Amino acid sequence: MSEMHAGRAAAIAARVEAFVRQVVVPYETDPRRDNHGGPLDTLVTELKGLARKAGVLTPHNFDGWVPSDTAGDRHRAAHDGPLAVGAPRVQYRGDR
Repeated sequence: MSEMHAGRAAAIAARVEAFVRQVVVPYETDPRRDNHGGPLDTLVTELKGLARKAGVLTPHNFDGWVPSDTAGDRHRAAHDGPLAVGAPRVQYRGDR
């Protein structure tokens, strides 16, 4: 990782950590839970909105960001043929 990318990664990590500590942690006691203790959609939507407003929902997506495929994706594509959008996920030996 280049020094520039390492610095950017550290800055993202610091922003996300501060957001979690200052905003998310107080929601731990929010009563909007289902009967299994999971957050209701209203709570999730609210937290996502706060994260988006704070710029930490997808902090790795910034102007000029272009997704790149991973070595695993290239390997699978080479051995399994074309990938279909919306196709069901296939279990690969390496996924176990």
